[in-house]
Amino acid sequence: MDGVVRRLEGLAWWGAAASIVIYPLLHLLLVAALVTFGQRASGYPLQALAIALYGVLAVAGSGLAIRFALRGQAPEGRLLPLLALAILLVVALAGAFFATPFLNGLGLRTEYAPYLDDDGAFALLNVGLAMWVVILALVARWRRLLVAALAAQGLALLTNPGLIAVAVRYGLPQDAHALLALPLLYLGAALALGWRPRAVHLAWCAGLLVAGALLSACLLFGFSPNLWAALRSGQAYVGASVPRQIVVTAAFWPFVLGLPYWAWRLRRWAAGAPAGLGKRWVVAGVGLALVASMALVSWPYLGPAHGLGDNWLPEAGQTLGWINKTVPAGAYGPAGEALAALKTLFPWLVGAAALAWLALAAGRAARLGLRGALRAIGLPGGLALLGLAMLWQVPLLPFPFLYVQPPLIHGLAGALPQAIGQDGLTMWASVAYGLLGLSLIGLSAPLRDDQSKRRGWLTFVATLLALGAALILTAGLWAGTVQSLRAQRLLTLPEYRQAAQWRLALSLPVNAALALLGWAVVAAGRRALTTAGGPAALSPAALRRGLVLAGGLAVVGAFAFWQLTAMPVAETSPRDGATGVPTNAPIVVRLRPGLRNWGPGISATYADTGAYIRGTSGGSAEGTTSFMPEGGWRPLARVNVRVSSPAGRRDVQFSFTTAAGPAPGITPPGPLPMPAAPRE
Repeated sequence: MDGVVRRLEGLAWWGAAASIVIYPLLHLLLVAALVTFGQRASGYPLQALAIALYGVLAVAGSGLAIRFALRGQAPEGRLLPLLALAILLVVALAGAFFATPFLNGLGLRTEYAPYLDDDGAFALLNVGLAMWVVILALVARWRRLLVAALAAQGLALLTNPGLIAVAVRYGLPQDAHALLALPLLYLGAALALGWRPRAVHLAWCAGLLVAGALLSACLLFGFSPNLWAALRSGQAYVGASVPRQIVVTAAFWPFVLGLPYWAWRLRRWAAGAPAGLGKRWVVAGVGLALVASMALVSWPYLGPAHGLGDNWLPEAGQTLGWINKTVPAGAYGPAGEALAALKTLFPWLVGAAALAWLALAAGRAARLGLRGALRAIGLPGGLALLGLAMLWQVPLLPFPFLYVQPPLIHGLAGALPQAIGQDGLTMWASVAYGLLGLSLIGLSAPLRDDQSKRRGWLTFVATLLALGAALILTAGLWAGTVQSLRAQRLLTLPEYRQAAQWRLALSLPVNAALALLGWAVVAAGRRALTTAGGPAALSPAALRRGLVLAGGLAVVGAFAFWQLTAMPVAETSPRDGATGVPTNAPIVVRLRPGLRNWGPGISATYADTGAYIRGTSGGSAEGTTSFMPEGGWRPLARVNVRVSSPAGRRDVQFSFTTAAGPAPGITPPGPLPMPAAPRE
């Protein structure tokens, strides 16, 4: 048995090492293919400056990574430089796509540009990559991985010409606002791994924020002097958004572009031997998980993406209809052909290494036995697994069972907002599940090593969060079932209905197992808190105080959330429960006065059939929205109305009953005009 385990460990290690080495080679081949494209087609598919910077990072970074890897002694020291290089290249390549339209807007030409529409994808890629790095660093307690990723991702952002240009000229674009989550993710993980900021660090942060605000304001007003009038008037939307843009860009300069500086400041903290590492199979597992995720998110960027739309590199011979140009045959040259061949082999290599690692983990677990494996996982491991389960519940699709190709096994808790009739809260559910998952994983790291008096309170907080996760996962079983059955009634094609049934049948047992995991973690936490003499035990009086405090915070938080998500509806016409409403009367919703940049949507259904009623929307810019059905309402029918918003507000629902016929003198509302002033 030991010999088999050693062979599997060798296979997993060398498979992980080969995957991590080959992945940067894909980027080097892409650089060569893009240069060949420019020579053969007399133009580039991405902006030449962005390609040049990406190429410099790929070549110089590869040389430095190989040098540091050869100097490494421990397993993590040999793989860490190559993992940092992979992170650098992923962000740099996606950044070249992001930078191209902004550089084009500054007058720099791109002859064969794809139909680029970022729509926040670059920022989400960065946040997702940072989140995965943080999770792996916390689970493995690998400080150096956290700091290396912080430096690599920050360097790629710092050298992105489009991001810098647009931030200088207009401030940080709205599609890139999610980048502000990066320092929070990395520094939050550092706190969980034992870093403690001093007062001087907080003073530096405050000073940098003030300096960033001054720099942002000077640049914004310097390039756009007319914003002064808009800001002073307070009438136009641009005037209302200027202060927010200054604050956002002020945080961007020191805390996002300054990520390499923060990595430099954390280098000594990360220099010690990382606890929990030093074993080849652990390093191999972390490396495989990281390189597989990076390959997954960067795969469409790495060369022409056949059948994925026009947002990626064009294929040789393809005609770009939006610019009326045809890519020459063989434009990418031999490097493009080698890239395509290596892309075909790379997933098989990663998959084989992953199978070897899973077999190794199973062999080690079998050698420990069931009880030994559970003891090895312990409460911290259970918290980490439960955190991953909550992150998996984040609803990637708003109505997953209605799509033809959703994930085969899907987290069911994502359907909770729709199941209770509050689709507008889906955004809040995503945020809450993500924060809960990260918090559980973050608490698992200090609970492995902390033997101080605060261990009991950390266990108390972790148990309460695990209780919330268990309740959500349990409620998700009901919500997912309800939502799937609703979707199946709406699907008309038998094959789609059968696919939804299969997805529910496969998702239910997996989600039920995750709910049981949640309750098992709660039980383990309770046992740790109440075992007399245990390292995490708290006295009954301390537990009562903690529960009272937690209950008070929960009540205050629920009240604040209820107020924050309330729809600002002043009145509706007809009123809720009205009867005798003329069949030619429109629905009118009036919002309370205030500044906002969104308007509500109105949908109506007949109570007896549940069918949606087609009609025309109208309204005004002063906060009034209306809806009139085509041909009027049915006589003597009960109508259910839902008022929703795109801003994460709770839907407002009411109903009324129509009269036997129309009433004279009612004028249908006109079309909804574009607002001339903001509403917030």
